[in-house]
Amino acid sequence: MKKGEMIFVLFLLMAVSILLFVSRDYYSLAKQFPQLVGGVTVIFLLWDLAVGFWKGKKERDSGEVTEKKPGPSAFVIKRWLILGISLTIYVLLMPTFGFLLVTILLIASLLWFFGVRKPLTIVIYTVVTVGTIYGVFAKVLYVPLPPGTIW
Repeated sequence: MKKGEMIFVLFLLMAVSILLFVSRDYYSLAKQFPQLVGGVTVIFLLWDLAVGFWKGKKERDSGEVTEKKPGPSAFVIKRWLILGISLTIYVLLMPTFGFLLVTILLIASLLWFFGVRKPLTIVIYTVVTVGTIYGVFAKVLYVPLPPGTIW
């Protein structure tokens, strides 16, 4: 595992840990989904780190000289960082502003950052995504989404 990949995995691990920490104050039914997703994600991230360390140690012990492959470009690293920072801010703002408002802002801002410039397209994608999530979880499965203290 390359250094950049390892830093990204550690950053994601930190963001998911914050999600798990923040979601402990949700209603009992509402916290089950983020805790399930967060728990599974933590397991996979730890597995990825363990495999990366094991492969790196194995390569160092064998003494093989391998050709260095170019790492991710600055553009890709910038996208990873923006996505990770956005998700961390999303998790931190969720208890205060609630699921609907924070999710709308996250999706719209990520679409803008990743190059979508047509306002109608941003609105359609955001409304369809949030509407689908709200409809499935709140109305069909009766899972209350975090309302937030301000909302």
